[in-house]
Amino acid sequence: MTRVVLTALEVVNCGPWRGRHRFEFSRQGLCVYCGPNETGKTTLLRLVAAILWDYDPPDRNWYVAEGPYQAALEYARIPINKDRESASATCDGEFRVERDFHTHRVELQTRAEEGWRPLHLSRHRRRGRTADAEQWTSLTQKYFASISAEAFVRLAMLSPPFDPQSDGQGRIIQSLIAGAGENTKDQALGLLLKRHRDITRESRAAGLATADARTPGELDELRQKRQELENAIRQAEQHLETGLRIREEIEGLARSISEKEKTRQDRKLELEVLDRVRQFRREHRLKAETRDRLKKAKDEWQRLLQEEATLQVAAEQFPVFLRKATPEARKRWYEQLQGYRDLARDVAERARRLASSNPRERFADVCHWPEDAPQQIERLQQEIDHLKKAEERLAQSRLEWQRVQPVIDRGRQWPVVLGGAAVGGGVVAGILGLLGYVLLGVVAGLLVAVAAGWGISRVYRPTRWPAEYTLRQQEVEQCEEALRQVRESVERVASSIEAWAGTRDLKQLHRGLGRYQAFLEARENFSREQQSLEEARGRLLLAAVPEEVLELCGIPPEERTSSGRLLEEAQLAQGFKLLEEFLHWEQKHGSLEQQRETLLRSVGVSTGQELEENLKKVEEDFHILLAELGQFKRESPLAEDAWNWEADHLEREVGQRNEELARLEQTLEELRRQRNDRETELARWEGQNMVNVARAREELASIDEQLKQLEMRARAIVQASRLIGEAYQLYSSRHREAFQKGINRLMADWTGRQDREFCVDGDFVVGFRIFAGNPNGQEVFGWEKLSQGTRDQLALAIRWAVLDRLAGEVILPLLLDDCFHMWDENRRENLRQFLHAHPERQIILVTHDERFLSWGQPVVHHRLQEE
Repeated sequence: MTRVVLTALEVVNCGPWRGRHRFEFSRQGLCVYCGPNETGKTTLLRLVAAILWDYDPPDRNWYVAEGPYQAALEYARIPINKDRESASATCDGEFRVERDFHTHRVELQTRAEEGWRPLHLSRHRRRGRTADAEQWTSLTQKYFASISAEAFVRLAMLSPPFDPQSDGQGRIIQSLIAGAGENTKDQALGLLLKRHRDITRESRAAGLATADARTPGELDELRQKRQELENAIRQAEQHLETGLRIREEIEGLARSISEKEKTRQDRKLELEVLDRVRQFRREHRLKAETRDRLKKAKDEWQRLLQEEATLQVAAEQFPVFLRKATPEARKRWYEQLQGYRDLARDVAERARRLASSNPRERFADVCHWPEDAPQQIERLQQEIDHLKKAEERLAQSRLEWQRVQPVIDRGRQWPVVLGGAAVGGGVVAGILGLLGYVLLGVVAGLLVAVAAGWGISRVYRPTRWPAEYTLRQQEVEQCEEALRQVRESVERVASSIEAWAGTRDLKQLHRGLGRYQAFLEARENFSREQQSLEEARGRLLLAAVPEEVLELCGIPPEERTSSGRLLEEAQLAQGFKLLEEFLHWEQKHGSLEQQRETLLRSVGVSTGQELEENLKKVEEDFHILLAELGQFKRESPLAEDAWNWEADHLEREVGQRNEELARLEQTLEELRRQRNDRETELARWEGQNMVNVARAREELASIDEQLKQLEMRARAIVQASRLIGEAYQLYSSRHREAFQKGINRLMADWTGRQDREFCVDGDFVVGFRIFAGNPNGQEVFGWEKLSQGTRDQLALAIRWAVLDRLAGEVILPLLLDDCFHMWDENRRENLRQFLHAHPERQIILVTHDERFLSWGQPVVHHRLQEE
């Protein structure tokens, strides 16, 4: 058995891939290439079939109108044992297929010690007729695998949409029966050979030989031939004179053909001489032009060498350290000079700006304020707030004090009321008692006493102040004292602020406080600017500048140690000038090198010595051509004359001879046609007239015997057709059972379900049955009822099983395009374990999901330089 693994793929301007790219694949297990969508992942998989069979090649990259448009595939055929393990450390062969999609040039190469050795070079198109198309097909069957392009794309590549059988007719599996691979073809031929031997034995038993008895229409043809032979015998003695006349015409036509043929040969020889003269003139012109071009190139080469010497002399004026420096160092020095120049300009600008931006001049009205001015203004604000609160409290206390009213003094009122009531009641009771009305006097006395008491209480109402009145009065006095103290405090604070602010108005003080805070911030920024300026000046000191920059600026060593001296802009300009002059020299030197390379490349050489050798060789070839031309002129007088003709005259002569040859060819063709017609007519007449009757009768007997044998063969054909039909049914049922067994084994490993069986019917359409919980367990469901994740699994399982059966002794790789995204984690883990347990088949997965990078080896991507 042999395992085919893809090792590398090179892409040049195919589809989204612009430029030259190389992708290298691991030879064992799963290879993963991860990339975003619309970046050419599917194109990589399509290129495998496009390179091998020119099957659906991708378009040229839309950004590249011209240039290379090609791809190359490298693969290895590794022999393995029956356990699908490598049988040896060596490969059965490493091969490389290069295809140019523009010119349809294809080349097959094999690995050798020095690199790749070509095996076959041709032009091949899948659609179109070429001389070696069939040969290339046989080479792919021999050196890659016995499989067609359609079968490889349908079976070895899985891309969305992931339907198990998108056509719904089982054609994916029927690709095996259709002869997609040579191994399956050999199996079918072996089975059919056994059936053919059975047919042969039955034919021999019936008296037939092993000759082919399946030629359609032979029985009818023999019957018709028998009838024609009988008619020919009856017409044997007719039209003899017509045959003689035709023979004379044939002899005349033969003489004309001979004369025309001689004339044609003469014109053909003259045309060959003229063509040779045109070839000599073309070679003479090309070699002369090549010689002149090489001479000019040599003169130009000498001029460039002189300019190179001049540039070398000019390079001596530059310092040694500058000439020995790398481009990166010179770039760094230039950037440092730019930095120091910008720093010097910035220092001057900042010094000028600081000199004209003293904050004491802008804030002269508040710059003399004390440092605690914000706190004093805040304290005045607080004291004024306290004053307002004290005034509010005093007003409130006075209001509450005024609300207190005097009350009736019951201690002084009740004695008077009771005394007056007693007097009034006693007087009335005494008077009535004296009159003898004691009881009435008592009652009347009581009523008078009550009335007198009520009247006195309404008249006599002495008052007094309650205890709350005294408390409210004390609160008012306390508030007045607090107000006086607060006013004194406000006066003291306002007087102290007025001494330096000139006002005690809070609005003006708050406006001044804002300017004072702006002054403090401006003063702080001014100090920071001064400090930053000093630091910048420190970086401009000669002692802080690198030695290389000082060398470029031309500062002597004795001046570098002087303290306080700054790097000046004029010195920096000198450094810039030196670098720019060296850059100009370097550009001229690079341009000179480029001119030399362009000159050598234009004449197809790599060195000046090779240029001189090519010139010498061209001159020798030119002299050899002149010698051959002289010999040719001596051999042919026509060549001597034609060499001196003008180009137009020579072309006219060639055209005239071509036209004359064409006319002669037409005349000869017409004469030959007439002669053939006459010979055919003569043969027909001779066959009609010169028939041997005895031989014709023998032929009739032979035809009768053949008719008898063909009738027996016809009966054998019926039997053979039945046996071949049985062979096809046996062959297809074996494959169907193998496919069904392989699909169920894979799906059981991946899903872990044992209650479901996948079955393949006679038309190779896949369905499934469910046993657990299904009252009708034999009912077959279509794969459309499966979930999308299970469809993906079934699509992969079908291709895996068919590939194992289809390829026979060859294990083909499996190409997957963005699969497994509809699978859950359990399905993915089962598949990952299965793939690691079956590393014999190479699997290449292209995906946009980076989680699959941990499943196998990543595809190595190299961006190659254009040749």
